[in-house]
Amino acid sequence: MNHTKPLAILENDLVSLAHADFCVVPGYLVMRMRTGAESFGDLSTGGARLLGGLLASAAAAIETVVRADRVYCLSFCEVDRVLHFHLFPRSAALLAAYREASGVPGGPVDGPAVFAWARETFPAGTVPPADWPKVADVCQALREMLA
Repeated sequence: MNHTKPLAILENDLVSLAHADFCVVPGYLVMRMRTGAESFGDLSTGGARLLGGLLASAAAAIETVVRADRVYCLSFCEVDRVLHFHLFPRSAALLAAYREASGVPGGPVDGPAVFAWARETFPAGTVPPADWPKVADVCQALREMLA
């Protein structure tokens, strides 16, 4: 684990896990392969199993720390070809803010739309709502849970 970077959560031979430095949503993490793999097919069976366990542990920690109703796990690898995963917490508060801003009523949640809206609405440098936990506090709690 690397404590020298304030947004770093976990680092091992397989992955690095850190807060998404381009968005101020607390608990939004990016898990990046350190092996240079560009697809799931590049992973060994053991590496894939380890990755699955790490993704599950990180998602469970985010659910607990941020009280997320869902943790979206996305991987596109279009701009950055190295295999990486966006772990995005969709809390009740974030969903309520999205519905208010977009005018979308209750009912089924359009996860990709919420994800895109949040990334556009809360980029690095914006001030998050006052009732959201501080990113640094969330990162510290996640470090402790995943240690």
